[in-house]
Amino acid sequence: MAVAPGTLLCLFTLLGPFAVNWSLQGILEGHLCTTQAVLREIGQIGIALTTLSIAVNTWGIIMKGWPRSPGLAAIVVLSIWSFSILICTLPLATHKGRPFYGNAKYWCSINASEGLLNAISHSL
Repeated sequence: MAVAPGTLLCLFTLLGPFAVNWSLQGILEGHLCTTQAVLREIGQIGIALTTLSIAVNTWGIIMKGWPRSPGLAAIVVLSIWSFSILICTLPLATHKGRPFYGNAKYWCSINASEGLLNAISHSL
């Protein structure tokens, strides 16, 4: 599957500020770090759930003879990404006393002090 040049340009444009800032100063906790952590978590959870839905859909079509439904597929994709965005931004509103996302040595992710939440998030 080929990736459109516009998609790569958009990706590099979004990720550029992270690389430039951290190559000059190192990883600093703050808005940029939180943004990277949220985008990273949304992507990981979204990709995991999308892979699961593709597997279930493929199994259903091949093994059970389910009819193909583009409308249902659109609803599933929208639901997956809505859930991913909600589950990753919810900690920003609920953890007011301490930052939920922060420096994880090589990139920004869930703070190590979150322990079980970190394991659950990465196991999805």
